[in-house]
Amino acid sequence: MSTPAHVVLERPVFRPAFGMAFVDDASGRRVADGLRVRVVAEAGLRQTPAVEAPAGPGGIHALHRLPLAGGGAAVVRVDDRLGRYLPTRLRTTLPLPATAPLNTTPCLAGDVPLFLRPDAPAPAGRATVHAAVWNASAGAPAAFALLLLRDATSGRLLGRGLADERGQVLVAISPGEPVDADGAASPPMPQPAAQRRWNLRVELHFSPALTRHADPGFGPGTAPWPDLCDVLAQPLTPAFAGLGSPPLPLDLAVLRQGEPLILAADAGGLVVVHPA
Repeated sequence: MSTPAHVVLERPVFRPAFGMAFVDDASGRRVADGLRVRVVAEAGLRQTPAVEAPAGPGGIHALHRLPLAGGGAAVVRVDDRLGRYLPTRLRTTLPLPATAPLNTTPCLAGDVPLFLRPDAPAPAGRATVHAAVWNASAGAPAAFALLLLRDATSGRLLGRGLADERGQVLVAISPGEPVDADGAASPPMPQPAAQRRWNLRVELHFSPALTRHADPGFGPGTAPWPDLCDVLAQPLTPAFAGLGSPPLPLDLAVLRQGEPLILAADAGGLVVVHPA
């Protein structure tokens, strides 16, 4: 006996009022575990208590009920229970537009990047570059400075990292093909590991006036943190190696096979900025 024919008359589609996904900025892979994502709706000058957005299939954190009737502006805080990533703070709008993708933060397209903690292990197959960034004008760590490393020849972005409150930053990169001892492109024959090196261009973005938001809706133990869009919009700032006089510009660095790279290691281990 054959199966009776049928016709689909309608198919319900459920869209969350809030949805956001996150990506490891070093590896480009979506982070599907270990995150605590909380949302606070803003009503005028006050904030409602935080609501946790659990992770669903594919690592998408969603809310199907708004924490504030009618929606509006909201703040999202992300903490990593596994200690891999720095906290993240960003603003969004509730509810999601009917035709928009997940994540309605104006400065981002796609998943929200998460930056490695300075003491976190690098993703497999990535080289690590460490730095301690110092604000010479304030005599204090350059907290939340954004460090970018590019291929010195092509300008291709290899990786970036965010400094923590102590100015410590880790950048995990995939450098690509090494250069030979003469600075030319790598020859067809494999080089000895001891001779493999990569020339990196150093870019530092820093604003001493970066606002840190307390966000009382998340509770009294929440540390003030800058907004991710403000972090990504920090201006390019000249970097210098150490506190010597005259200042030594830090534009290039060399990564060698099998050797850890600490920027400005020969000049006191500080990457120094002199913001106005």
